[in-house]
Amino acid sequence: MEWAHRNEPASAFSECDCAECPLTTDRAVGDVRIAQARGRAFETAIGIAVANYPAPCCDGHSFAVDAYGGIIVLADASPGLVLATFDLAAIRRTRDEERFRWQI
Repeated sequence: MEWAHRNEPASAFSECDCAECPLTTDRAVGDVRIAQARGRAFETAIGIAVANYPAPCCDGHSFAVDAYGGIIVLADASPGLVLATFDLAAIRRTRDEERFRWQI
């Protein structure tokens, strides 16, 4: 299946239907975007925030993960503002104590 949003301007999202988007419906991992961000946060020991277009343009679900890949906040599909608080001291401590994760 071809993903309809590739190289499309933001205005093209007004009539799309993301119910079948392969990034959100993978049978093995669920939402691939969340799985990828969680893995990247863990391997780099840093917090990550991801913003997505809300419904009906896309499926929403903006989120943030901590340095261990734990989900801090996960929005729903509706438009709105979701705040995530990153514990910077904990991130610094993790990066100091677990350098093997992000240093070669």
